[in-house]
Amino acid sequence: MGANVSAFQALDKDTTLRLQKDGTLYLWHGHGGGLVDSDVKAFQALDHTNVLVLQSSGTLWLDVGQPPNTRVQVDTNVSAFQALDKDTIFVLQSSGTLWLENNPFDPNNRIQATAVTDVSAFQALDKDTILSLTKNHTLNIMVGRFGGLMDTDVKAFHALDENTVFVLQSSGTLWLEDGQKLPNPPRIPVDTNVSAFHAIDENTVLVLGTDGNLWLEHL
Repeated sequence: MGANVSAFQALDKDTTLRLQKDGTLYLWHGHGGGLVDSDVKAFQALDHTNVLVLQSSGTLWLDVGQPPNTRVQVDTNVSAFQALDKDTIFVLQSSGTLWLENNPFDPNNRIQATAVTDVSAFQALDKDTILSLTKNHTLNIMVGRFGGLMDTDVKAFHALDENTVFVLQSSGTLWLEDGQKLPNPPRIPVDTNVSAFHAIDENTVLVLGTDGNLWLEHL
């Protein structure tokens, strides 16, 4: 299936994007393939012909078509991104500002997604519902024009929807919180001494303990 692969994304059983350790990205379909781009830091395939590629320079491109493909520049100085579709892309700049980019992509055609300007990580549930984690570990949620602080001392988070947000604090405690009930959202303890987790649904969570044991939690 390939060697020296550092990351991959499968679109179906016959179509896979593979990022090599040297930064080259290939699209493989069946027994054939082609080069999508080089110097790649991260990517997100939307379908067989639309692939977002973040280069190590910080430039984000939308690669269109089968290799060899054409590409459209989305933005520069990008540290992270999330596409809802090929025309709607959230972009986190290296400065910490989060933008909603709309096709045609142009600095004059983008909207600042949140007033928070020191974002380190984010998750967009849709174009109007955004969770953002700041560099000082505060977690905020915006639903439309409304929102605010959800929690502090946050290490990681994963939202299933605006009502169901799993929050891991740096203390190792994992909580289930309701992002619609601000301020002071109610929260349910899931576990302690947690190093990582993966929420399957609101009642089922895989939890990796700091002792290396993996648990399936039923709430």
